[in-house]
Amino acid sequence: MSFSAITGQERAVTQLRGLLAAGRLPSALLFVGPPGVGKRMAAIELAVAANCQNTGFDGAPCRECVSCRQIEQGTHPDCMLLSLDTQAEFFRKAGEDESALKKQEHIRVEPVRHMCDAALRTAATARHKFFIIDDAETMVPSAANALLKHLEEPPPAMTWILLSAAAESLLSTVRSRCQRVDFRPLARHDLQQILLGKSLTLAEAERLSDIADGSVEKAMRVRALLENMAEADRLSPLFPMQAAKALPKDTKEARADAALALELLIQNASSRWKIETSRAKKQALAGGIKRLFEYRKYIDRNVAPALALETALLELEPLKLSFSTDSRRQG
Repeated sequence: MSFSAITGQERAVTQLRGLLAAGRLPSALLFVGPPGVGKRMAAIELAVAANCQNTGFDGAPCRECVSCRQIEQGTHPDCMLLSLDTQAEFFRKAGEDESALKKQEHIRVEPVRHMCDAALRTAATARHKFFIIDDAETMVPSAANALLKHLEEPPPAMTWILLSAAAESLLSTVRSRCQRVDFRPLARHDLQQILLGKSLTLAEAERLSDIADGSVEKAMRVRALLENMAEADRLSPLFPMQAAKALPKDTKEARADAALALELLIQNASSRWKIETSRAKKQALAGGIKRLFEYRKYIDRNVAPALALETALLELEPLKLSFSTDSRRQG
């Protein structure tokens, strides 16, 4: 059955299966939900199911025909995916400076126009063309307006799918032309099962599912961050410097990891606050949590991420915070 690999999104899957069964795929869909809950997987699965050359009796794609394999591998000429990562490759081929590519945080107009041009061409082999834009809320205004022109007069047998974790940031005129499909944070059990499928131990899956807000992407980011921070000794005077040094060299990635590190520190302090019996220590932890939220805002304002993390740890050193959220492991 199509969408069988999509875990924990029964309502969204039912909606998409209904569109396929009725043969009424809209010209534009908007998949809304947190990162890492299956939006991109569902978009690709929809394209696969709509174009499979050997669909089973239950509507499931065969996954073996040329169409299925090309769409899943990202090489089908009539099914294109644009994200911040694929955009970097687009501009890399155009000879843009590599260091500038690593700092990109917005979908630019050129690759969107490229997709729009492809949308107007006659399909090479597909019954139904698909153009998927991930991180759609990051489109610059000129990119969103270029897309809007095509949403206003869509060609037949073609669907745009916008994936967004912050749909309110999209132009209202773009949102209004899309049929919305909501994706929810994954339930703890569902997230654990997915993480186990990624070769994590049961202990790791349980721990990460407690702090990942129902997102596979966030769980894996937390895991990578904890691995990077593993050599930072919480009890050492050098802990703040070690933690800051463990951040990635790339500014964009360092900002994301520093923000996540501060979030883990907030959860760590909150876990300890809940079990603390000393009034004075509870007050100290509450004050530390407030300051950590302030440092989190600094990172959003483009303060150097390593500096923000190091300064936060230095200021709050008396609290002996760590990146663990397990209150039982606190000293």
